[in-house]
Amino acid sequence: MVFVNPMVDIAFISVGVAILSQAIQRLLGSKEAMKKHQDNMKSKQEKMKELMKKTDKQSQQELEKHQAEMLESMNAMMKGSMKMMVVSMIVFIPILYLLRISYEGTIMVPHPYNIDIPFFGATAGWLEIYIVFSLVASLVLNSLLGIYDKMKKKEVSLSAKSA
Repeated sequence: MVFVNPMVDIAFISVGVAILSQAIQRLLGSKEAMKKHQDNMKSKQEKMKELMKKTDKQSQQELEKHQAEMLESMNAMMKGSMKMMVVSMIVFIPILYLLRISYEGTIMVPHPYNIDIPFFGATAGWLEIYIVFSLVASLVLNSLLGIYDKMKKKEVSLSAKSA
């Protein structure tokens, strides 16, 4: 099921999967909520460090209260992460399976100097090519979306100041 060239096909599929992955992350997980949770956890950890130095009973009770709050916050973060992971697996496992069926046994590129890479061998197959293209596509897409988010945030703050 090669359309153009195996490497080109896998490159396009990798970019498509990276875009799909970002869409799933943006639909199911709010970066702002995650950042808020992380900042909240950091501040609680700092308070807990201070409370651990104290030995009085009130400080110990407050420490236990902060630990319980941190546990709740961590549970909420884990639920969001698990939901995103399950949806991602449902989407991406069939894609990887179809890639394997389509390109298994296709030698894409021999490694320079015939280096034998553990688990892969002396040539790059579909999985190595997919991993490389997927990493590059994800890095580029994350960078572009980060720039877009910063510009959007700056635009909102400027419009709020002028109003």
